[in-house]
Amino acid sequence: MTIKEQLNEKIKESMKAGTSERTGVLRMIMTAIKNREIENRGKGIEGEISEEDVIDIFMKEVKRRNESAEMYVTNGRQELADAELSEIVIIKEFLPEELSAEELEAIIVAAIAKTEAKEMKDMGKVMAEINPQIKGRADSRTVSEVIKQKMGL
Repeated sequence: MTIKEQLNEKIKESMKAGTSERTGVLRMIMTAIKNREIENRGKGIEGEISEEDVIDIFMKEVKRRNESAEMYVTNGRQELADAELSEIVIIKEFLPEELSAEELEAIIVAAIAKTEAKEMKDMGKVMAEINPQIKGRADSRTVSEVIKQKMGL
């Protein structure tokens, strides 16, 4: 079953259970997926989007909500930040299991060794090397911080 099919099933379950907040979040995600499919049709790409594209959409939605929550906390609106964080929990149900800190470090150390990265300008090479392995399984900000730490930057 594809992620999109799972999402449709969860929307139906949520509607039957009467959980309007959850239903709203799930519908927003489905709308984002459909919008991407419409964009692709405009570019001449027919059919449904790939699982990788769906994961990208989920990751962007998580990132967007994290940024919003940070802004709300900064501006003293904790109740709005809590709402954003609860939406993140719902979205993460559809993402692959997150990497542990040890697994992430091992992948990064191996990529640094493989690309022979030593300077800040080499960080892009490391990111390009690890992205296929960590897609949807680690936060990009955390990945960036660990790379800098391991490269001694």
